[in-house]
Amino acid sequence: AVGADLRKLAADRATAIVLKHLTAAARSEGAARALCGLPRGRSPVPPSATRPTTPLRALSFGMARQARAAALMVAVALFSFAGLAAAWGFGGDSAGAGGKKVLLTEVRALTLRQGAMTTGRRVSAVPQLSCVGGDCHAFSPEVVQCTNMGSDGVDVQWKCEADGMPASVKFGRIDVACEGYDYPDDPYILAGSCGLEYTIRSTGQGGGGGGGGG
Repeated sequence: AVGADLRKLAADRATAIVLKHLTAAARSEGAARALCGLPRGRSPVPPSATRPTTPLRALSFGMARQARAAALMVAVALFSFAGLAAAWGFGGDSAGAGGKKVLLTEVRALTLRQGAMTTGRRVSAVPQLSCVGGDCHAFSPEVVQCTNMGSDGVDVQWKCEADGMPASVKFGRIDVACEGYDYPDDPYILAGSCGLEYTIRSTGQGGGGGGGGG
């Protein structure tokens, strides 16, 4: 999914930047230790014996410590940013792990648009509108509004209408599908995850006018 790819890209870039800064800090500290005549890494001698003995060495040693501290601060900031990017879901088409949870039966209406994608949490995003049969070339709606007409005791019954649909065609089969929040048949869904699959069939009439299906 586009959103998942963007989240991965953001995390990878953040990790690369963190490693770059930590490597630079390590090199700076190594150069300072060499200038001070100190061994690399942790010294086996007492701390008092590793203190710089000249102003130049003291300055270099202090700069190395500051560079390492700054790199660690950058690392914390970048990893925090990467975490927020993953949680918020860069890309807009996919919801993060904390996407809004709503009860499907309380969803009164859906507005679905041609070319737009659903949100996704457990599964990949899909187009909001998809013609899956009939004469799809006869009419391609830009916007479809589906209204919750109640439940038959098993599923929500939807009535879908499209502005500008000519009188010569109408919706045949319509299937509104939404992503269950925690599992496929969860009565709670992920907000923005609903999409419509439909067929188009001829009415045998001519002329213009609005139309719908149920």
